[in-house]
Formats: sequence, C-alpha cells, structure tokens
Amino acid sequence: MEFGDELEIDTIAAQSAKFTASLVLVHGLWSTAAIWRRAMGFLAHRGWTCHAVTLPRAAAISAANGFDAYESALTHLILKFPSPPILIGHDLGGWLALRCRKLARASIAIAPILPPSLSGQTLPIRIPRSWLGLRTAAPSVPPSNAGSSFFDGGISGLTTAEPRRVVEFLLQGNWPAPVRQDTPALVVAGILDRLTPFDAARQLAQGIGADFVSVEASHAMLSSPGWEKRFGDAHRWLIQTLGEALLVPPEEE
Repeated sequence: MEFGDELEIDTIAAQSAKFTASLVLVHGLWSTAAIWRRAMGFLAHRGWTCHAVTLPRAAAISAANGFDAYESALTHLILKFPSPPILIGHDLGGWLALRCRKLARASIAIAPILPPSLSGQTLPIRIPRSWLGLRTAAPSVPPSNAGSSFFDGGISGLTTAEPRRVVEFLLQGNWPAPVRQDTPALVVAGILDRLTPFDAARQLAQGIGADFVSVEASHAMLSSPGWEKRFGDAHRWLIQTLGEALLVPPEEE
C-alpha cells in the first residue's frame, strides 16, 4: 500500500500472512523506527506484517507544540489502511498508541511515558532543562552518557534529535490524555522501570479500561533480556483478545 511522504515507514512483510490486521509500531523519544527491527523480524515470523514509523520531526518543529504533529501524522497513517491496524508503541509511542486507540483494532502501550498528574513526578521523564538547547528550534539530544544511564541503556546507539517544541511540551506536563474506549488495549509496565512508574501505569490502565501486565524489566523493554517473551506474550494477548476474526480464513478447497 502507498503511505505517502508524511511519515517514514519501515515495513517487514509477514513470512506467511496469518492475520487480518497489520501492526503499526511507534517509537519513543530520541529514537526512530530502527528500534523495532529485532521485534519486527520476530513478529513477521509469526505471521504479522509490521510497519514501523519514524515520527515527523520536521513537522513537529513548526507545530504549536510538536506533539500535535506526531498525533496527526499517526492518525492520517491509520486512516490509509483498508482496515484498522493494531498499534504498538513504546515510551512516547505508547502514549500515542493509546491516544489513537479508537481508530485501531487494538492498542498496546509498552512502558508509556506518563504526565505528572499520573506519575507523581515533577517531570514525567525528569529531563534536565539544559538538554533543551539554546535556540527556539534547537533539537534536544540528551548527552550519551546521561541519556544511556537514565534510559537504562535503552537509548544507547539509537539517539536522534528530538524537536525542542516536543520536549518543552512534555516538560509542561499538560498532555492530552487518552480516554476510555471499547477498543481493546494493553498497558505493559516494568517493575524495574525508572521512567514509567509501575503504580502509575497500572492506574492509567484502570482509568481507561485497558488490560495491564507487569514484567521484570526496565524501560528498555524492546532490547533488554527477555524481549522475545514480552513480544510473544503480546502476540498471544492479541490472538486471545481479538479471537477468530483476527485470523485469515483458510483457503477453500
């Protein structure tokens, strides 16, 4: 299918298509679609066609707060599919997956970053203001040593500039909240995560009517040991939750 030029899309087709919905994978702060490559291979082997997006930084620079540009681009992408896809997001991508939940077949939020109203922290991600840069449109890139330590190693080697407007908006903490929907959703939280408080993630899931699961992992769930089991569990949750309608019917004899 043609997606147009608004988003960069990295696609891996299913080795043998088994499902009636595709996966749309959304990265978090200071990352790109590349963070999903290992998971995409794992999921494609199990019958999923995967589309990993890189959020439109150029559009976010000129947007009112940057966040709107990300949500708008993801919304437009979802609407281009012939049938609603399944959203899986990590970090900021997890929050976006929940925000766009009503347009999807299902949404999975992996270690979503949370606003202060839920996290109980002064900042949802405790970003030092010195990381913002000095000019209005200056990109924000955390120092490699501090960033890697802060993100439990999950940002190492994948750091990319984040528009200042996006980071400032998150610092303000006044984010648009996801709401309760009938669309199935799952929130995955790590008990070792220093970025997404475990109890706050559970509170979020309860508030929006989502399933909740905890795992023994840090914020770097996409790459830290045990990532295969986490995606295997997500795969099984989707099948159990969406049922037979998710499965491609066998060819008639």
